[in-house]
Amino acid sequence: FTHARASRRTWPLIVAPVVVAVWSNFHAGAVFGAGVTGLGALAAWFDDYLRKVEPLKPSPVAWTLAAAATFVALGANPNGYSELSYAVFHLSSVNDVVTLGEFGTPTLRTHGAFWILVGVGSIGLLQRGRHADAHHALAFVAFGGLAARAMYVAPMFSIVAVPPIAAWIAEQFRPLGARLSRPSVLALSLLLPPATGVAALALAPERLTHFASRVSLGADPFRVPERGAAVVKALGISGRCFASWDVSGFAEWALPESSVFVDPRLLAYPPEVFAQLAAADETQERFDAL
Repeated sequence: FTHARASRRTWPLIVAPVVVAVWSNFHAGAVFGAGVTGLGALAAWFDDYLRKVEPLKPSPVAWTLAAAATFVALGANPNGYSELSYAVFHLSSVNDVVTLGEFGTPTLRTHGAFWILVGVGSIGLLQRGRHADAHHALAFVAFGGLAARAMYVAPMFSIVAVPPIAAWIAEQFRPLGARLSRPSVLALSLLLPPATGVAALALAPERLTHFASRVSLGADPFRVPERGAAVVKALGISGRCFASWDVSGFAEWALPESSVFVDPRLLAYPPEVFAQLAAADETQERFDAL
């Protein structure tokens, strides 16, 4: 959509409904894709009527048609438009039924990167003032507000917020780049990306060693329990199967004779149990001890 506004081309708007239609068959988050298109339509009308951007391409009508098409595309899946009610329920009243951690407020300790993006993005919007891109501003406020209410939306906020934030940071460094020599610019371009990656990992709630310990060849035994399925078959165990949500698909494929309870994420156990389960993923010894 940034390309559509910058290049004044319409083809990204034509692709959007197709992307949302495919997306809706894989994840309920497709509703956020349709939402971004709707915000683009609002931004186009804002620019056309209040800021008098002339000539505006794609036109507000093109944006509105694209937004309508993406919302229609949300129904191109076996569940139809239940994705809309599903999203509204989880973002509004799910905590009235059960407390889910992913729909709680992100904290500085667990989601430091999110709050850094909020701060830097807010500074960028304030500095640009009335010259800020309306679509970026609307998406930043809408997705940032939803993410502050439910950390589940934080990754979607990152997707819509990072490109304009990166462009604003590039603008701030452009005068410095003009004064630096070509070798210095090349060195910075090679060093900054990996340094940023390390800094991002350092903000994660897990230790850096946690990520390094999980890197290996072959299937991850914690995520693809092939040996466990083989033992179940060897012992002749069958019947109703209680599987955690991240391995239920594998269990349905590997143990077709056992019906699977697909999504047991409700808090049926006290919080300390989940802390023990998380710690058990660190080493084989902890897993065996648990």
